[in-house]
Amino acid sequence: MTAFDINSAASDNSVFQGTEDGVDTTANDLALVQIIEYAYETAGTTTRRDLEIETQWSAAELDQLLDRLESEGYAELIGDSNQQMVVLTNRGEFLARGRR
Repeated sequence: MTAFDINSAASDNSVFQGTEDGVDTTANDLALVQIIEYAYETAGTTTRRDLEIETQWSAAELDQLLDRLESEGYAELIGDSNQQMVVLTNRGEFLARGRR
């Protein structure tokens, strides 16, 4: 049995990043990955309207997903409404390439 060491420093990678089910990351969220892969296949850019057609998600669902991608640095959203462009960042392109 190992005793708890109260003098040890906390690790930089000890931050909890999961949910009760497992790790909650963009790379593990199939909907987010689907958006990233679709944008990557279209030269790193697509429109919100194209994504609605491709995925059949509601506008509200897509809003949530795109907001999350932008807040986590995987995409930039440019413009407004259905003509809004979804442009992958370097981080988004790196994730897409890594899944191939």
